[in-house]
Amino acid sequence: MLAYSSTRKLKNNRVYLSFALPRTSQIKETGFHIVTFICQQGFPDRKADQFGAFHAYVNVFMSPTDSVLRIAPGIMRIYGLAYLLLPLNIFATYYFQSVMQPKTALIISMARGMVLCGVLVFVLPALFGAKLLWWVMPVTEFAVAIYTILCMVKSNRSLKELFLAAGAKF
Repeated sequence: MLAYSSTRKLKNNRVYLSFALPRTSQIKETGFHIVTFICQQGFPDRKADQFGAFHAYVNVFMSPTDSVLRIAPGIMRIYGLAYLLLPLNIFATYYFQSVMQPKTALIISMARGMVLCGVLVFVLPALFGAKLLWWVMPVTEFAVAIYTILCMVKSNRSLKELFLAAGAKF
């Protein structure tokens, strides 16, 4: 996947582009999120965990009791839904920085990390009960993904218009 790292229109109306290959760290991060999602969805209860992977995953963060091990699979399955849209939202920040739209990149990053997440942590449990606390990240990622897709469509239209004005053919 290539991303535009810069687009400039110079005095002679020529458009110059430079392309950036995805960084190895971005590819590794996406792979980590995919593996995490598969692990969370693949072990819905203790009986299905034949290899101890679910217990090992929970043990990384705490010393679980039986009640924690009983409720953790459901929680992890809900929270794991956020990993489906996470790569889109993260790569979108890199994309918008590369096409010189830092404001859009900042909005996406801040909405994911602080604004929506912070608001939903208080709003969802207050309105719908404590069990909806685990839906905060999936709802946040979904809302940001909708905004991201709308911004990408708008950005691609403006880039296409810029190329057509410069005489490029598609």
